[in-house]
Amino acid sequence: MNLSVKEQLISEIQGVANLTALVQLFEFWQLLKKQVSTTPSLSIFALAGTLDDAEADAMRQLIQTEFQHLEGEW
Repeated sequence: MNLSVKEQLISEIQGVANLTALVQLFEFWQLLKKQVSTTPSLSIFALAGTLDDAEADAMRQLIQTEFQHLEGEW
């Protein structure tokens, strides 16, 4: 079964039980939408520097904690 990227994202988000992770994901999504609306051709590099060191560290730790193992077929 081939899922669209949107369907895959929805599926991944629905699988996240950690409320803190969901809030951070939502905040990142809001930042990304804002960047896209104000930047005609968004490059991932346009987001460079938007997180301070503490925020980046918190995000890195959260990713390591939440995604220590892969689920499903890869």
